[in-house]
Amino acid sequence: FIYVSGRIEEFSVRYHLIVHGKTVGEAADTSGEILHAASPVSSVVSLVRKSPQPHFPVCFGDRTLGIVSRETLDSAMADGGGGEPISEVMCRTCVTAEAHGPLSELLKRMATESVPVAVVYLDAVPSGIISLESLLGELG
Repeated sequence: FIYVSGRIEEFSVRYHLIVHGKTVGEAADTSGEILHAASPVSSVVSLVRKSPQPHFPVCFGDRTLGIVSRETLDSAMADGGGGEPISEVMCRTCVTAEAHGPLSELLKRMATESVPVAVVYLDAVPSGIISLESLLGELG
């Protein structure tokens, strides 16, 4: 019991150190690609396989339409496809946030809407993502 209680306290402290007072932009991963909705799956597979990022925003211009994972793209290719546009295989459930907003508020929205990845906008242009997986990894 004491060990579990200590781990919960440690987790809480780490969470506050990572999240408290930070903006969405400070926690965002901006190293990945932003994919165009009309691009054929086959045209982006090699690009996303090179990226350490497992999820990618799918946009039409500056408008986010959804998120697609590397795993989903690989599965589409394995099923003999690849000619269909990314918009046909992406997940349409998506949360977006402005980079200047508070990280804590975005995390609450993501939890409420059961969305593991959010698209980050900087000055109304998609610029990266935040995933719960990466934030939890920081908590150890």
